[in-house]
This record gives sequence, structure tokens and C-alpha cells, in this order.
Amino acid sequence: MSRSLLSQKSIIQLYTEPQLATSVSLRQWESLILVMRSEQLLARFGYRFREVGVLATLEKCVQRHFENAITLAEHQHTQIRYEAEKLSSYLKDKTKKLVFLKGGAYVLSNCSASIGRTCGDVDVIVEKSDITAVEKALILAGWCHKDINDYDDQYYRKWAHEIPPLTHGVRGTVLDLHHNLVPIISGRMVDTEILFRYTKTHSHGIETLTEPAMFVHSSIHLFFNEDFKYAYRDFFDLYLLSKGKSSEFWIEVINISKALNFKCEVEKAIRYLSLCFELKLPSETISLFDKKLFVFELSFKDRVFISGLSPKHYLSTGSFGIISAWLLMLRGHYLKMPLPILFYHLTVKSARAILESVFGKHIFTKVENSKSI
Repeated sequence: MSRSLLSQKSIIQLYTEPQLATSVSLRQWESLILVMRSEQLLARFGYRFREVGVLATLEKCVQRHFENAITLAEHQHTQIRYEAEKLSSYLKDKTKKLVFLKGGAYVLSNCSASIGRTCGDVDVIVEKSDITAVEKALILAGWCHKDINDYDDQYYRKWAHEIPPLTHGVRGTVLDLHHNLVPIISGRMVDTEILFRYTKTHSHGIETLTEPAMFVHSSIHLFFNEDFKYAYRDFFDLYLLSKGKSSEFWIEVINISKALNFKCEVEKAIRYLSLCFELKLPSETISLFDKKLFVFELSFKDRVFISGLSPKHYLSTGSFGIISAWLLMLRGHYLKMPLPILFYHLTVKSARAILESVFGKHIFTKVENSKSI
């Protein structure tokens, strides 16, 4: 099958113009479904096709894939709401703030980006001063850390913006407990006191960021990062968060991005949404952003980012996709860690990987991963 139908642009067009789905052949669907599933977008497209009445017109075998993905997404959403209620209730006396982030927050706030969104874990952020008390409380409530070696544990606790992931012993839910949005070693930590001004309370006392703050955080998560594995899905999140928004939304976005000192990442998001999704900002807000954002002559940097924001499945990516992924990984590590520490980190990880290959992967594993804190 030609890669043209599997390109970033063609799949976006299939979402923005869902009637095109009726002209896709069964052979083409076979490849498209593989790519959409790989990018965690199958449920999102299923909802879109159902919304406009296209889903029922597709071949039964095609419908089945979308309906199954929708069922899975709905089950995940139910589980996320349950976990959020349990966490908010249990931790309300352990921390001054408990705010849900990313995919879980989209679901809990029922915003436009929640449509068909699937999540691998639940992300929350608390104040750094509360992180130890919250971790202790979670361990007592049946959450535990997976096996982790001493160096990785130190990396999380000394340099990262979160502690090692926790997994519930019965339900298997994975929880990422953050105290910042970016690694503290980067020197660009977010002032959480400012961030927590932009939160919204939902039923059962559950808190998420406001939608403009979600857009800012999603931009940071996407463009201040080295891992672009699910960047295409996250790019869709940004599109859905921003589609059809008023000037008030964009004014709030720019104010938050300035307050958190991440305007550059937000402007990157707007540029590539404009290039790839043809996002149109209200005319009165364009002057708030750098004029260069709306000059659409593609540089090499643009091509690298657009490739990084494209599907990663082997059916849709080419040799440049491999090169761009490598370049973006280097860029992300450089942003997150000063060069001397990055060099030290990569040296230690490489040396440990060699030793693990010789003596076994458990050579550095901590014996007591749920130690008393």
C-alpha cells in the first residue's frame, strides 16, 4: 500500500474530513487500522466516524475494530474516574494539592481531548514538600514500586520531576507521582505555586488544570521531551484542546506560558498545529505571538519536528523518520540535562547495560524496593 494514505497529513485529513472514510478500500483499511492502533488513535477515530454517521457505512470487519477500541477506551475512562475518586479521597489530608494531569485529566474534565483518549497510567502532581508523605500513604494503601536499580532510583529522586512509578498491588493501575512538570536538573523547573493557580475542581473534589493550562502543559510535555513515541497522539490532543477556541482561551494560554516561562514550547505547538492541522487563531490574538510562527517556509528544523510529530509505525515512516527521531532524542536530553551531567548519565547507563548483559539484569536491582521512607 502507498505510504501517501498513511502519512501524517492524510490521516489528519481523514479526521477533519471523515466522509473520506467511505472511499477507503478494505486493503487500505488493513494498513490504516494497524497504524491507528499503534498510535493509540483507533478509538478517537471510531468516535469521530460514529459522530458523523460514517461508522455504520463501513465494512463490518472494519467497524468491529473501531467498536472494540471504543469499548476499551470507555472501560479505561471508567477506571480512571474510579482511581481518581479513590486517590482524591485517600490523599486529601496528606497533601495541600493533588492535581491530575495529561490523559487522565482530559477524561476527568470531560474536555474535547478526552474523546477516544486511552492512557497507560494516571499522572498526578503534588507540592514537592508533600511528596514523601504522599508516597508513604500510597505504599500503605497497597501501591508499590516495581523492581528498580539503585542508580535509576537515585536518578528519579535527585534529578527528575517525579518519583519512580507506583503500581497498585490488586488493580494493576500505574501511577506517576510528579512534583514538577520538567526535571529539576534541567534548571527550568515550573513554579508550582503559579501552576496551581490554574486549576479547576470537579465532582468528588477532583482537581485538574484548566483547559488553557492543559494546552500549555501538553505543549511542554511534547516539545520539552526526548521521547516522541506517542507524539502523534499527543499532537492530536493539542489540536482537540485548541480547535475552535475563542480569543479569551488564547490570551489565557499566552499568559500562563509566560508565567511558567515556557512560551517557546507553546509557540512551537501553535506553529505545527497551523502547519499540519491548519489551525486558525482569532485575528485579534495573532499579534500576541512571534510573527515568524506564521511564516510557512519550511526549514530543516521544521522538517525534523513534523517528522517527529508523524506516525511511527513502519508502514508510514521512512528513513528520515529514523533520523529525526534520533535528532529529537538528542535535543530532548540536551534540554533536560546539562552536558556534564548528561555525559556522566549516559556513561553510567552504558556501563551498567554492559555489566547487566554479562552478569544478568538483576545485578543492580535493589533488594528492598518498598523500603520504609
